[in-house]
Amino acid sequence: MSDRARGTLTILLPVILFVVIRGLFLSANWDSPFFDVPVVDAKDFHDKAVLIASGEDLPARPYARPPLYTYFVAFLFRLFGPEMRVVILAQQLLGFATVAMATILATRLFGRVAGVIAGGLLALSRLPLVIEGQLLNETVQTFLLVACVLVFVDAIRRGCRARVAGSTRRGAVGLLIVGAVLGACAILTRPTSALFVVPALAVVVMMREGGGLAPRHRRRLFGPGAVAAALLCFVGVAGSAAVRNRVVGEEWVAVSYNGGINFFIGNAARSDELINIRPGYRWDRLVQTPRALGELGVHQIDPWRDGFASWDRRYYQAAVDDMLTDPVGAIARLARKSVQFWSWREIDRNLAPAAFVASGSPLARVTLPFAVLGPLAFAGVLLLAWRRPPGWRAIMGLIFATWVTGIIFFVTSRYRIPAYPAMAIAAGYLITAMGSGLRGAMSSANRGERSHVTPGALPAGSVVVPVIALALAAAVAFTDAGGAARIAPARESFLRAVVLERSGDAQGALAAYRVALTDYPNDPDVLMGPIVILMNSGRAEEAAELAGRAARLLPDVPAPRFNLGLALSQLGRHEDAAAAFERLIEIQPSSARAYYQFGRSLVDAGRPEAALAPLARAAEMAPRMPLPLVERARALVRLERGVEARDAVEKAKQLDPGIIGMLRQYPELTELR
Repeated sequence: MSDRARGTLTILLPVILFVVIRGLFLSANWDSPFFDVPVVDAKDFHDKAVLIASGEDLPARPYARPPLYTYFVAFLFRLFGPEMRVVILAQQLLGFATVAMATILATRLFGRVAGVIAGGLLALSRLPLVIEGQLLNETVQTFLLVACVLVFVDAIRRGCRARVAGSTRRGAVGLLIVGAVLGACAILTRPTSALFVVPALAVVVMMREGGGLAPRHRRRLFGPGAVAAALLCFVGVAGSAAVRNRVVGEEWVAVSYNGGINFFIGNAARSDELINIRPGYRWDRLVQTPRALGELGVHQIDPWRDGFASWDRRYYQAAVDDMLTDPVGAIARLARKSVQFWSWREIDRNLAPAAFVASGSPLARVTLPFAVLGPLAFAGVLLLAWRRPPGWRAIMGLIFATWVTGIIFFVTSRYRIPAYPAMAIAAGYLITAMGSGLRGAMSSANRGERSHVTPGALPAGSVVVPVIALALAAAVAFTDAGGAARIAPARESFLRAVVLERSGDAQGALAAYRVALTDYPNDPDVLMGPIVILMNSGRAEEAAELAGRAARLLPDVPAPRFNLGLALSQLGRHEDAAAAFERLIEIQPSSARAYYQFGRSLVDAGRPEAALAPLARAAEMAPRMPLPLVERARALVRLERGVEARDAVEKAKQLDPGIIGMLRQYPELTELR
C-alpha cells in the first residue's frame, strides 16, 4: 500500500466511525423535542439569532455573550429559517471536520497509529456528541481552535521547506494569516480562547528558521511584513467586538460582559453555594449584585444603572476582595478546581446528556464518557511532558489553556470540550507509546536480551513510564479529590418538563414537572414551573400552594409573589391577592404590573377607593398600557363617578381599540362601552 493510500485510510477510519455514531445519534433523537426547543444558554443564543435573522438590531449595549456564534446561527436561520435542526446538522459537519483535522494533526506529529487512535477516541467521545445537538458555542470554538493549530503547524512546515529549497514563502505567509484570523474568530466565540491563541501566535511569529527560538544567529521564519500582516488581521478581527461595543453601547468591553459573574461564581468565598445556582430565579437574584445571597431588597435597584462594563467589574472586584481577605481559602479553591478538571465525573451544570444518550441505550454503550478519555489524556500529558517529542507544545498548550480556563473560572463538562481533540491526541500518543514499549519488551524477551537491560532503566521503548503515568492519572481521576461529586448535576427532569411545555405538550410537561418536584422539592424554579399550566387547567389551588412555597424560599424575588397573587385572584381570594401584590410592590417598586394588579385586586375585593392610587401610579409608569384605565373605570363606577369612569374607558380605547372586547367581561362597564 502506498503512503498516500495509508494516509487516506488513516483519516478515513475515524471519520467513518464519526459518521456511524452521528447517524445513530440523529436517528435516535431527530423527533426529540430537545431538537425543537432550546433551553438555558441555548435559548439565549437562539432568541438573539432569530432577532438578527429577521433584520432587527440587537439591543444598543455591549454584547452580553460572545457574538460570533450568535451570528453563525443567525446566518443559518437567514438562509433556512429559524430551524434548530439546520444548526444541529451544520454542527455535525463541524464535528466531522474537527475529527478529521485532529486525526491529521496527530498523524503529522506522532504517526499514523496515533492519528487513528486519536481520531477514533474523539469520534466516540460522548459529550461532543451532545454539544453538537444543542445551540451552544463550544462546537464552533473547538473547530476554530483545532483549525488554528493545524494551520499554524502547516505554516511552520511549509516555511521551513521553502527556506531549505530557497523558494518563496508566500504560501506559508498566507497560512500564518489564516491561522491568525481563525484564532481571532475563536476569541469572538469564547474570549478564553485567547489563553491559547495569543501565546500560540506569539510563538509562531517569533519562530526561527531552525524550528525554535534559538540560537540567536538564525533569522526568523517569517519576516516583519508577514508578521505585521498577521498581527493586523488578528487585532482587526478580535478587536471588532470591542469597537462595536464602544460605538453602540458607549462602553469599552473587549468581547462581552458575562465574564465577571462567572469569575465570581468560581472564586468567591461562597463558591460552593454559587456553583450550584442555575439560570432561573436564584440566578436572577444573583445578577442584581455580587452579594445578593446575603442581601434583601436587591430588586429595588437597577443593577446596570452604572453601565454594563461597571456591572461586570463589580463581580470581578467582589471575587478579588474575597481572595485577598482569605488567600489560603482562595488557593484551596484554585487547587480544588485544578483537580476537578481531571475528575472522571461529568459535571453537567446546565445540560441533560441523558435526554440525548439515555443510560443503557446502544448509543451509551458504544460512546465514551470522560471517565475513559480523561485519565488516558492526563497520562498522555505526563508522557508528553517527559519525552517532549516534536510538536508536543501545541498539544500541551491547548490542553493547558482549557485547563487554566477551568481553574480561573469554574469547571463544567461543557468547558472541557475545547480540549477534547488535544486530549484525544495525547491519549493516542500514550496508547501508541504503550503498544510500542510492549512490542519492544516482547521482542527483547524473545531474543533473550532481557539480561542486557539495566535494572531501573527506562529505554525509549519501555512500557514502564506510560503505565506509571496511567496509574497516576487514574488515581487523580477516580479519587475525586476535588469534590466534583458535590457539584449538583443538571436538573434533567425539570429541563425535560420545560422543553415539553414550550413544545406545546402541556400534559406531558405537567407529568414531567411532577417528577421534577419529587427530585427537587425545594428548588424555586421547579416550584414555579407548572404554575401556568395549573392555572390554565383550573387548578389554581395547586398553583397557589407552589407559588407560596417559592415565595417563602425567595422572599425578595418578584416572580413568585406575582404568580401567587394571580393564583389567589383566580381562587376569588381577592384580599389575599391584594396582600401578595402589595408585598410585590415593596420588593419591586419600579413594576407597573405590580401596581396594576394590586389595584385590580382591591377593586375585586370591594375596596374601589383604595384602588385608585395604585392604578393611577400604574398608568403614570406605563402610559401606553390601557389596563390600569379599565380597572380605574371599574373603581369609579362603584364609587358612582360615572363621568370620570367614561373618560377612563375612552382613553383606554384610544390606546388600544381592541380593549372593547375585554370590557364585555365586566358587567359594571356595560353602559360605558
